[in-house]
Amino acid sequence: MPSFTALAVWLVMLAAFYMLSSFLESRAAMRGSHRKPMPKWVDKSIRMFFLVTFVAPAYALCPWPWVFALGFLCYLPTYLDEGEKTGKRVSSIVRNLPVWRFVKWYFEMDIATPHGKLDPTKKYILGMHPHGFLPIASMVSILTDVCGVRERYFNGVHLRSLAASFCFYIPIYRDIILGGGIIDAARYNARNALEQGL
Repeated sequence: MPSFTALAVWLVMLAAFYMLSSFLESRAAMRGSHRKPMPKWVDKSIRMFFLVTFVAPAYALCPWPWVFALGFLCYLPTYLDEGEKTGKRVSSIVRNLPVWRFVKWYFEMDIATPHGKLDPTKKYILGMHPHGFLPIASMVSILTDVCGVRERYFNGVHLRSLAASFCFYIPIYRDIILGGGIIDAARYNARNALEQGL
């Protein structure tokens, strides 16, 4: 059982996390300032704060802290790799997880398009409606193969979905959406994705 001190420290960290994220979001800092990326040291510092805030309770409860610390150190490079900007973390394993079939069944997802198949030599911007702040619906409906829309409509078109910058600060969840082919929705990153064909 964790001590009262450990719990109090974690609650203070959680409050600081909330205040920091509220401040950063109000200043649009997580999306970059003046339509440019944040300085790398600022981005890495914010990421480390988020990571430590999320894993501190698990570390306090772990019976073998050294094993947890070793896992943390192994995960750290993938957490700090900026995969949401490069789009290089797509995984066919994540895209074909059996859980996506359940999600499709539960939410009864489908794609509606009046245009039929798209020309793979052109670039497209698709709108998703309704959408929330988490990009799971777009990932399941167009980036995985469970709805069958990739071969039905997209005809080899290279697909990416965008998500709020905040999604890439959440450990593990970040890896799932990166594996699904989702990239950061910051304006400079979206423009870069269109220009470079990410």
